Amino acid sequence: MEENEEAVHGVSKEREKIQTFIFLDIEATGLQYDCPKIMEISLIAVSRNDLLVAAREYFKSRKTKANICENVDKPKENDGLHESIPSQREKRESRIPALPRVLHKYTRLYYPKRFITPLVEELTNLSNYNLEHLPRFAEDSADALKLFVNLPKPVAFVAHNGHKYDFPLLKAEFIQADRPDTCSSVLCVDSYIGFLALDSDNKEVEESSKMVIDSIVPTENPSKRRKCDEDSAQDQTEDINNDTEVDRIASSSSFQTPEKSSTNEILELAAKTPVKKRHLPSIMNTPSPGNKNDHIPVISRPSFPCRKLEYNHSDSKNITSSKKSRCISYKQPDIFERLFNLDYRAHSAEGDAMALLQICCHYGNRFIDWADMHAIPFETVNPMWVKK
Repeated sequence: MEENEEAVHGVSKEREKIQTFIFLDIEATGLQYDCPKIMEISLIAVSRNDLLVAAREYFKSRKTKANICENVDKPKENDGLHESIPSQREKRESRIPALPRVLHKYTRLYYPKRFITPLVEELTNLSNYNLEHLPRFAEDSADALKLFVNLPKPVAFVAHNGHKYDFPLLKAEFIQADRPDTCSSVLCVDSYIGFLALDSDNKEVEESSKMVIDSIVPTENPSKRRKCDEDSAQDQTEDINNDTEVDRIASSSSFQTPEKSSTNEILELAAKTPVKKRHLPSIMNTPSPGNKNDHIPVISRPSFPCRKLEYNHSDSKNITSSKKSRCISYKQPDIFERLFNLDYRAHSAEGDAMALLQICCHYGNRFIDWADMHAIPFETVNPMWVKK
């Protein structure tokens, strides 16, 4: 009975340990309910041994660099010369783990053939204008990813919030490209659930992480997944049913990049825009100081004493760790800033994948052991959407 439960959840106690970790990040046109399309994908692969060595060296250097910074903060005189004092940024950057020398990288951009909203363009700096000359995610893209993951097995994808976004979206793109079995032997690890479980000793967090993993197990037919039509996805080029239709529409130019508006057109449109009028109170309602017959009752609000927050109260020390953990953000940029006191440019696929690798170096063998226990097969992931 236990063996059947382990097979359903994709976890086996006798399974081999993960030998290659591939840190994955995807930039797409929207969220889950928008049936998004991939614009950029980045994968950074590192072996298990190199990841452990990088984590070990990171912990060794933390104490050494901390002692050096404390000694250098006080300038010492040596024959009338002062030693150079590192800047605050140099001190912060010294906390970041050094990357392993042997890394496999793959970054590729695609044209989604869909309108990219201004919000997504502002976050990712990707638009229809700088991607329109690129091909879309198709059969060749899936084959290239299949070639990239040909590394020492078992291989595992690691993505932040991957169970809800990256893995289902990648599976949907593989099915759309007529490559449903691509990366079927690869495992999946969600770092969001892992960091949350490792940072908390609360049993509720462990139970909630198990519930999330259980929800990933396919309980329905993939054909009943979300279907993207032309109205919801705004995709007029990929509403297809067979391969011949794929070739016909791919060769056509039914979707065209919207033209940029000139400055004159924008100024003319701004000139035609009506100005919103301010609604001022009528003069008749304003009492005249010279007219004694104007008796307007004045309603005074009762004054309530302001409540003062006692931050130094003794009860504040009795706050449980579970309540504190609820206030901590586990967005990847916030984790990076909290651990290393330094920010990075988020919403860049390669930058996010690299930052995730460095965060995992901070957790070291704790995260690696957790990943061995909670990885699930990619073939069990349900696609985010299915074309009609």
